[in-house]
Parts: sequence; structure tokens; C-alpha cells
Amino acid sequence: MNPTERAYDAVPLLGTAGVATDEPHHLGEGPTWDPSRERLLWVDIEAGTVHTGRPGVRGIRPHLWAGR
Repeated sequence: MNPTERAYDAVPLLGTAGVATDEPHHLGEGPTWDPSRERLLWVDIEAGTVHTGRPGVRGIRPHLWAGR
């Protein structure tokens, strides 16, 4: 096993990835969990928006980036 493989083996698994929404996005990336508000945030670079939502709850909210 090489050093890179050993490094990946040391990273704990936090859960299973899944689809956050069925809504289309141009380039959705960078999902981040906000534990204090119990919501997921991610960006759509091409659309210039930040999205928020809660897993299993309908109603994704887009927010325009400042300067767009």
C-alpha cells in the first residue's frame, strides 16, 4: 500500500452521499452542512447563486451572490 492509499484509509466515513434536490443546476458544487441551522448550503457557480435546503424537506432557496 502506498502513502496515498494509507492516507485515504485514515479518513473516517461520515455518511453516504445522495442527491440533495431534483432541481437542475448549471454547476452545483461545494456542499457544506450548517449544523446550527440544520441546513445544507451549496453554490451554483454558473448561475451565481448560493442554495440552502434541508435533506428530506422540499423548498430549496436560491440566494443571489452580491455583485451579480
